[in-house]
Amino acid sequence: MRFWFRIRDQTECGPWHRKQTVQLCYHMFVAWMYFAAIYGYYDLPCKVPTIVSPKNYAGFWKFLTYWNIIVSFLFFAFSCITDTIQSDRMIKFRDTVFAGIVFPYGVFVSCMFWGVYAVNRELIFPKELDGKFPAWLNHISHTIQVPTLLLEVLIVHHKYPSRKTGFATNMGFGGVYLLWTFYLAFAKDIWVYEFVQDLPWYGKVIFFPACLAMQIIIYNVCERVDYYFGRFFPSSRELKRLYGKKV
Repeated sequence: MRFWFRIRDQTECGPWHRKQTVQLCYHMFVAWMYFAAIYGYYDLPCKVPTIVSPKNYAGFWKFLTYWNIIVSFLFFAFSCITDTIQSDRMIKFRDTVFAGIVFPYGVFVSCMFWGVYAVNRELIFPKELDGKFPAWLNHISHTIQVPTLLLEVLIVHHKYPSRKTGFATNMGFGGVYLLWTFYLAFAKDIWVYEFVQDLPWYGKVIFFPACLAMQIIIYNVCERVDYYFGRFFPSSRELKRLYGKKV
């Protein structure tokens, strides 16, 4: 009940509260969308048994796409809490996670998937999956992420951390997944993506550092995009300072 009255109070006040209400409603919708996607993934093995893994090890946790879905759900769910509590420490943590992980890796997953798909779809999404892998789940996983992130930038003005913190967060997340990929490859003899397995040894040596370098480029582009839109749309803190809580 307190949660409902908090929303009602926000809608009855001025620009700052209306902006907070828009943010909360948007974050709730996107969090629900990603939760539905997670549920959809757990319903897949009975429909497409071979999609889990060649040896059924680690399930969907092998794929960066699934990591990205989980992180996105947790981020938007946490943003719902941040929208209601408005803690400076929570907002700082939210902005750091968005800048270092959610925004750049969401863009990376979409670009990588559709880039490989355009070259040879059999390497990333074989035709045999058509009709078995739901189209809505595929688009939430690989297409809708970029528009939702751009809307997030429009609706919420994020304060980017220092370059040192941002790059450390970005590379830390990528490094953990990279170690996980190497563990699967060399300890379990499972290459997560077939096209990577088909690369010669020198191709693999080039591919993985290139992906990390691509992350640095995407991080900088995302930072500029956020800064550009932030100049035209006032942040919640600016509205709060201008109008206060009583309007």
